[in-house]
Amino acid sequence: MKLKSVLPKLAVVLIVVFFLVRNFGEERPLKELNIEDISEVQIINFSNNKKVNLSSESDIKWVYKVINKIKVKKPTDKNVMASNLYYINLFLKNGEKYEIVDSAPYISLDGTWYEVNSSIFGDLKRMYNRYY
Repeated sequence: MKLKSVLPKLAVVLIVVFFLVRNFGEERPLKELNIEDISEVQIINFSNNKKVNLSSESDIKWVYKVINKIKVKKPTDKNVMASNLYYINLFLKNGEKYEIVDSAPYISLDGTWYEVNSSIFGDLKRMYNRYY
């Protein structure tokens, strides 16, 4: 009888531990960024230098939703190859600018390259394809 009452509690504990360990060592560097602070988004294709400027509220909201999911693992000094290379520039109302570079399997945030959770690249690619 005691085993039957312990199993559900043990299952809950294991699930919580799984979710904590799964994200261990990852952080969201753009979590402090507020959507209200963004005045414009620019997406630049590296290969042809084509630029798309996004300033509508709906476009900024969609881009913000995607980039806010970026979770970095650790900085890397690896030589990054330009495979799917494009830039996302975020222009803030206070004059600051954030630059995000997608070169799967790495991402650069303001010039620092990071290893990231690969799940973000599908979302970034869908965002890129929406405007190109």
